[in-house]
Amino acid sequence: MTLFPRGVRLEPHREEPLKQGIQELPKPAELWVPLVGCTVLSERLVEPGDWVDKGAPLSAPQRSVPAHAPAAGRIKEIRELPLPLQGTVPCALLVPDWAYEGPEQKPPAQGQQEEVISAAASAGIIDEFDGLPLYKKLKRFRRRGVNLLLANAIDDDPYVASAVAVLREQPQKVADGLAAAARACGAAECRVTASSRKEMKRVHEACPAVEPMPAGERYPARALLKRGLYAKGNTTGFIGVQACAALASFLENGTPQTETVVTVAGDAVPHPYNLRVPVGTPLRELLAFCGVEGTPGACFVGSSITGKRAPDLDAPVTLDTRCLIALQRQPRWRTYPCIGCGSCVRACPRGIRPWEVCDQLSRENPDPLRMVNVQHCIACAACSLACPSGIDLVAQMLRAAEFKKGGE
Repeated sequence: MTLFPRGVRLEPHREEPLKQGIQELPKPAELWVPLVGCTVLSERLVEPGDWVDKGAPLSAPQRSVPAHAPAAGRIKEIRELPLPLQGTVPCALLVPDWAYEGPEQKPPAQGQQEEVISAAASAGIIDEFDGLPLYKKLKRFRRRGVNLLLANAIDDDPYVASAVAVLREQPQKVADGLAAAARACGAAECRVTASSRKEMKRVHEACPAVEPMPAGERYPARALLKRGLYAKGNTTGFIGVQACAALASFLENGTPQTETVVTVAGDAVPHPYNLRVPVGTPLRELLAFCGVEGTPGACFVGSSITGKRAPDLDAPVTLDTRCLIALQRQPRWRTYPCIGCGSCVRACPRGIRPWEVCDQLSRENPDPLRMVNVQHCIACAACSLACPSGIDLVAQMLRAAEFKKGGE
């Protein structure tokens, strides 16, 4: 895992893009639509030269959800491209005709559990927080007996504001999608959660039907909230607010998920915004819209804390791209010996003692019994952020987990 670089100041930068509302990106001339999950040629539904209508499926992978055309247009070519969050993925180059809408979409049946889950699969909905298909999460929640389903608008990392922006703009649609998801997985209760009470109050005033649950602003807020709810006897599931809104849109009018909201921020961005972006839009166009000239020193996508480096700015936006951070300079990596301060222990939401685990790994014969709870690490990187010595502790925890399983 590539962590958000140490040595970068992480003050909250969410307010500036939230003031502007969600901006619409100018229509791109070309879209590299990722065909995620397509491992064989037979799972691709289009070939170069094909004309596709807006919303038409472009792929039919067995282990993922279909990709849909963000606009009507012609497929120019299909090429494998390296994406920061997914690795190497086949992508279809679509030359869109934004003026042509195509046939009207029909809403699906939505009365029974399986019909809602099937709708989530057909719509190609991806949870923006973890990149997992929504229909798979709903099935897993049903197997686990989830009794409390939460719409996740927890923007607890310092740059990202995309979830709160969607919740502010579409509270009723988020609530409708959450209610449908709760029916599908059999959850008795559903609520909306965000990091701050201020945001919860704002959403509740806009949509009184939405029952709020503040998560707190300490990172990682979702993991800490889940731990507190588990202690009270709740089996909890989280679904991103964009996924909830996409499910509501598909159930209402048959529109598949073909766009996402991305926070563009960082010290190289003159005008940080939350942008509504068609999937397949090159990252470079998002930066240009926000006033970035030339190539920044470093760019990261995903969460601002556990994000991954984006060396190629021609890489396309995917449905789980929540954030694009541009920095003026490549950060320096400085690591010092562990001082045993215990800051990592206080930061960890899973009861791991990272400095003790690192001490064991440095020994000639590490004792796996002293690597307590490392198998439960969620890779939130809270320990790495808290470490004053700049040690990449989350990488060490993942290594220790593999060691305990006998992988080394």
